[in-house]
Amino acid sequence: MKFPTEKAIKTYVDTEIASGTSANVSSISNNIQSSSTDGNAITGGTEYSATANIASGSRTFNSTNNANTFNAGIDLGTNSIVTITLTSPAINDSGPTDYDIQPVVSEINTTNNTFTIKTYVFGSIFSPSTNFTFYFMAIK
Repeated sequence: MKFPTEKAIKTYVDTEIASGTSANVSSISNNIQSSSTDGNAITGGTEYSATANIASGSRTFNSTNNANTFNAGIDLGTNSIVTITLTSPAINDSGPTDYDIQPVVSEINTTNNTFTIKTYVFGSIFSPSTNFTFYFMAIK
């Protein structure tokens, strides 16, 4: 399976989404915040924007836990949407069979501007065997 690159996602956001919103914003580049380091995307961090409406970036899910919380890099609201695209496999191979992990955005915290991903196998919470990576896009 071939995963999209961060450049391809940014290009899509810049061309496809920007073309549909150009009449509504003064400059689309001022409304997109990209971040590649979770710690820098914390509220007030170097990869954080209080004015951007869209955030995108890459993150690594730590397999030590079945739930990880990530900084969005923008102010999130009660109607915010966060979507993720895996860039490496999310599996659990602890038994005789490898199981595909289903990562789910389970919470959007508007106070801390974070989102939480939990991992499941067959509807039950389950930790992956190894870390996996993903791209995300958050819309204010």
